Order: sequence, then C-alpha cells, then structure tokens
Amino acid sequence: MERALEDRVRAVKQLASLAEQNDEYKNIIYEEDGEPSLQRLLKEKISLDAQIMAVKTLGLLANEKDRKRVIMKEMVSTILSRLSRTSAMSDQIQAANLVTGIAEHNPELKEYALIRENVIWQLVTLLSPAGDTKPNPKLKLSCSRALWMLVQGSISNCKTLTETKGMLCLGKLLITEKDELQYNCLIIIREITAIAESNNEFRHSTFKSSSPAAKAVVDELLREIKEFDKMKLRIPAIKSVHWQGLFQRKSAK
Repeated sequence: MERALEDRVRAVKQLASLAEQNDEYKNIIYEEDGEPSLQRLLKEKISLDAQIMAVKTLGLLANEKDRKRVIMKEMVSTILSRLSRTSAMSDQIQAANLVTGIAEHNPELKEYALIRENVIWQLVTLLSPAGDTKPNPKLKLSCSRALWMLVQGSISNCKTLTETKGMLCLGKLLITEKDELQYNCLIIIREITAIAESNNEFRHSTFKSSSPAAKAVVDELLREIKEFDKMKLRIPAIKSVHWQGLFQRKSAK
C-alpha cells in the first residue's frame, strides 16, 4: 500500500515536469484522464509535499479558461469538504495545511474567486467556537497559518476576511490565545492594516471610526501591548495600532 502511494507520488512529480515543458504535454495529460487522478490525491492522507505537487500540476493543466474552471471547481470542492465541521479533525488540519501550501507555492491560485469566497469563510468558521465546543489547538494553528498566507499581499482576500467578521474573530483570539496562535492573529491584522495603508477604498470601508470590529481590535491590541513580554509580539501589535489610528483619523475628517 505504502509502496503504491510512493509510486503515485513519483508519477505526480514526473507529470509536473512534463507539464512544465510545453502545452502539448499538458493537453496529453489532461486528455488521458490525468486530472481525476491528481484530484484524488487531494482527498487522501498523503504527505503535504505530495499534495502541493499535485496542486502545482493541476495548475499547469489549467491553461485554458474552461479547463481552469472545471479543475479549480473540483479542487476547491475537495478542500471545502475536508474543511467542513463534520469532517474528521485530521482531514480539517490536512486541508488547512494544504491551503497554506497553495498560497505559498502557487500564490496566483489564492486569488481565484472560489478560494476567496468560500475557503476564507470556512477557515474563519473553524477558528470560531461552535456552541460549547472549542476548536482543537492544532486545528486553530493550521487555520491561522492558512489565513495569514491567503491575506498576505492580497487586497481582495483582506477585504473578504473583514467581510466575514474575521476581524472580530481575530480580536477574540487575541484575548483567549497565547504564543504562536496569538502571534499569527497579530500578523494577519498587521497584513490587513498594511494593505489598507495603500488602498483608500478598503481603508475607509474597514477602518472607519464607527466600525465596531475595528474598534474592538484596536482596544484589544492596546490592552495586550501592555501585557506582551515578547518583542516579537509587541512590534506587529504596535504597528497595527499605529496604522489603524491613522486610518480612523483620516476617516473622521
């Protein structure tokens, strides 16, 4: 079983190498049903590197508009299914880690509408408590890393995150969490405020002085700065408060 999986992973690497060479190879791989086999790898418990390689190959095959729509729809559907609250926690963590890998190694894919409109919302949902059930610490870490990579340098993804009540979620996590998860939340907020600095429309819609989400986050950042012992945490917190203060003063004028 393990040997068979290793053979499949090796085959994926070979397909990726061929697909990188020219469009003719891409067409042959697609027409010979290479795409369904690659999609299946995203549903299995295999190494993250192997799944990222499968995503890379699928991205190479998506060299035509209609083909890209079909490939991306199936890929995102698989990710969303595994991120569902009803999925096994191991599947949720693996899917969140895959999203991180996609955003890091195939950044053009993180701008795809289906990822922006669905995956971000699902990650925020998993970070938020459901009734009396608190998310698993490992799951929260994986989701926070995925959100960090998705918003990094992306105006559209930052906007989507703030529209899904993501700022309120991050603000609450700053209160309840410590260490790496708290740091990840700070970095996400810093990414959002940095993007807003260069985009007037996003800045005014997200950081207007009357925004309860922005106010809640600023209040919590100010409170937490006094308690942060580590400079690693203080620096992004101070930067975020500084930028948000500037934005709110500009919006009030």
